[in-house]
Amino acid sequence: PHGFSRNEGIRFAPESLELWITHRLFLLDDWSALHGLRCRQSLGQVAAMLGFELDPSFWEALP
Repeated sequence: PHGFSRNEGIRFAPESLELWITHRLFLLDDWSALHGLRCRQSLGQVAAMLGFELDPSFWEALP
């Protein structure tokens, strides 16, 4: 899924990166809920810093 270029280095597959960031967001959201923290807005900002824009309905399916 990923490629390597001598000029550009590692080139990650976009689909793989989307799955990775989604998994991390769910994992961190679950961890923060276990510790009584609410940080979904901050997690959205982290995703934005990594170049991913979250749809406002992203968190609606979760409790």
